[in-house]
Amino acid sequence: EIEKDKDKDKDKDNDKDNDNDKDKELSEEEAFIQQFYTPEEIAEYEKKKKEGASLFKKAFGREITEKEMELLLSLMNRTDEEILDHAFEQAAINDRKNLGYVQGVIKNLREKGITNMKEMFEYDRKTGNF
Repeated sequence: EIEKDKDKDKDKDNDKDNDNDKDKELSEEEAFIQQFYTPEEIAEYEKKKKEGASLFKKAFGREITEKEMELLLSLMNRTDEEILDHAFEQAAINDRKNLGYVQGVIKNLREKGITNMKEMFEYDRKTGNF
């Protein structure tokens, strides 16, 4: 019985050591990032990640993966916010809950010369085809 308690204590100590290692790794990563980016840029990046995760969860009903987050951040950097919202809405409406579909919507709009909502409304007004 005493041996079991000692083993449990060792496991707890190992868990604490692992947690400390994770904190140390995170700190090293943060230090590396801080060499290249200002605090404002880091804050903006974190804000974008939160906004992207929220948009993704709202449209697709699940948490975003790291790989999906990388793609979404790229889309967010290259796409008008309202167009991105529209693409997510289209994906959700059509039950195509993946970033590939979102990319396709954006690509189709760009091929029509549409990069913002004003252009989309103008295209719709001229063609009645949207």
